Amino acid sequence: MIEKITLEINARPEKVFQFLCDYDKHYTEVSKDHIERVVNIRNPDLEHPDVSFYFRQMSPITGKEQKIRGKVSRVEMNRYIGTVFLFPVSLFLTKVEEILEPKGESCLLITNLHFTLLAKLVKKSMRKVTEHIRGELEEMKNVLEGQAAV
Repeated sequence: MIEKITLEINARPEKVFQFLCDYDKHYTEVSKDHIERVVNIRNPDLEHPDVSFYFRQMSPITGKEQKIRGKVSRVEMNRYIGTVFLFPVSLFLTKVEEILEPKGESCLLITNLHFTLLAKLVKKSMRKVTEHIRGELEEMKNVLEGQAAV
């Protein structure tokens, strides 16, 4: 089951892409629930990236601190970033795709959240995660558009 979030950002796709690539630098800025994000880049090759990450945040479901691990699965420069989550989160949310589409001087950021059948059984939790991520994207938009004004 895929939940799709679409957001128009008044910034060029290249700027949004760079923000997403440097997300660990902005991690605590886009949500008050975020604690830490660490990225480990072993091979930045776009076709076969070996990039892993973990982040700590307050869970939008339980309200307790959680640590989530994942890997970058695929990258297309200024167009696409795919990430997969590792166990146990993968039982609920397997991957997230960030797709950038140019739109004049701005761009559309399309975020596809790939939930599992298990997530569908706990719709309230799925809704909380989707709302949490939507809030992060809205704040990211605010940061990017604020940078554009400077």
